[in-house]
Amino acid sequence: MLSRNLLSQSIVFKTAAVRTTALAFSTSAVSSLQLVSKAATDSKIPAPTEKVPDVETFLTKIGRKSAEAADNFESWQDLFTMSSYEMKSKGIETRTRRYILAWREKFRKGEELMEFKRGKKSWGGERRRKAVKAEFLAQQYRKAHHERLAAEKAAQQ
Repeated sequence: MLSRNLLSQSIVFKTAAVRTTALAFSTSAVSSLQLVSKAATDSKIPAPTEKVPDVETFLTKIGRKSAEAADNFESWQDLFTMSSYEMKSKGIETRTRRYILAWREKFRKGEELMEFKRGKKSWGGERRRKAVKAEFLAQQYRKAHHERLAAEKAAQQ
């Protein structure tokens, strides 16, 4: 629990069904908390390896065109300390940003880097599968029916 000298006031926000309590800290408390959290993330930065010596190689190995975002990371430390919000402000798309963040954590845990291709929907996806497949089969039936009618008409002439 934070000591009373760090806590300046407690503000209660009420929304429709959610009640949230937010604590407002003095600026010195916020800056000291930022320093603590920054120090915690600095200690978790893995060292570059022989297979992954730099940011460009890291992003190339994880694939999905992540290497296009390499210009946004100035150093290895930036790659492992930058938050999702900071990546967003640098213009990295949401899908790419989440993929990079996931691989960043996997690399910290020692997993080998590889590309996971994006999945493709089959037959329009799980929710639309029955309707899309039924429409496809109906088109196939109509096509075969018209071909059969054309063949019968040609045989009669």
